[in-house]
This record gives sequence, structure tokens and C-alpha cells, in this order.
Amino acid sequence: MAAHAFSRACALVALASIALPLAAGLTACRGPRGPITPETVASPDSEVVIDPGLRNHIALPSTRSPVRTLTADGRMAFSFHLQNQTSERLAIHYESIFYDEAGVPVDRYVQTAFLSPFEVLPITIASASPRATSVQVQVRPAN
Repeated sequence: MAAHAFSRACALVALASIALPLAAGLTACRGPRGPITPETVASPDSEVVIDPGLRNHIALPSTRSPVRTLTADGRMAFSFHLQNQTSERLAIHYESIFYDEAGVPVDRYVQTAFLSPFEVLPITIASASPRATSVQVQVRPAN
């Protein structure tokens, strides 16, 4: 009888050594309880979106609105101005993505610019694709 009780105890210990880590692992994999509130991001008011880290340093001058035009051969061109609002020299990257009527990217440029203190920098970009109908420009710090 003692041998039978001993083997039964060993079986329980073996089962517990498997079941406890498994149960702990299953509870660790659970996500948060209840509904999750999504983080909403406002859509841009303009074709030019300035990184939040630059908002106190770079601005789009209100007196010079961005302008869409066509080149002589019918490609979309886009002109805008960036203004350094600080007394420091700034280095920025701006990425321009041109889209066709269906919203599919057809052209992309990444460029670096340096702005002197309080400088207003005119920027004009033209798509290489004749299918481009809209553009989105993202301005971010160069570092």
C-alpha cells in the first residue's frame, strides 16, 4: 500500500510541475480586459505635416499658402515655405510622397534642408510621374 501511495504522490507532483507553469503561461498571454480605447490621430489640415518635435521651431507662414501647379510637361508641382522661428540654425528632412487619383504612391523624395535663424525657405518639388494628383510632405528633424 505504501508503494501505491508513493507512486500516486509522485504522479501528482509530476502533474503539478507541468500544470502550474502551463496555467501561469496562459494567464500571462491574456490581453487587457474590457474594451480598448483607440488612440485617434487628427488628419492633417494641409499637405505639409510638421513633426510635433519641430512645431515650436518651424512653421508654415500664414501669408504664403502652399500652391499646386503643373510643370510645362503636365507633371504636378508643389510649392510651400518653411519658416525657422528660432535664433538657431536648424537641419530638417522633408519627405514628399506624390499620389495618383486612387491614392496610390507614384513618386517619393527625401531631402535635407538647413534653415538659418528666422529664415523663410521656399521649397518647390515636382513629381517625375505624370499620374501624380496630390502630395503629402512630412517635415521632421534631420538628426
